Amino acid sequence: MIQIGDKQLLLKTIDYKFIRSEEDTITIRLYEVMAGEGSAKFIAGPAVPMETRLAKEEYHGRGATPEEALQDCIDKIKDVDRDAMFAKPQPMLPPSSVGRF
Repeated sequence: MIQIGDKQLLLKTIDYKFIRSEEDTITIRLYEVMAGEGSAKFIAGPAVPMETRLAKEEYHGRGATPEEALQDCIDKIKDVDRDAMFAKPQPMLPPSSVGRF
């Protein structure tokens, strides 16, 4: 068994492609809790590869199996506009507003 600290999680991830139409494909990332206490053994949610935007919690699927988590996620996102699924990125601050180091 893998040992980690309190309130830490070790997750295994697998990406899936959900093709909603010829022009619209959503990446769904499936997380398996390998160590630590999660809200479910498997969590699936829409993902934007190579970006820092995170999917809103309401579009995450959960389940005791990968299939349950994926189905829960797909049921939540199948008719939702892509931009509505993700939190807006934080605006970048100009260097002068960050302060001195």
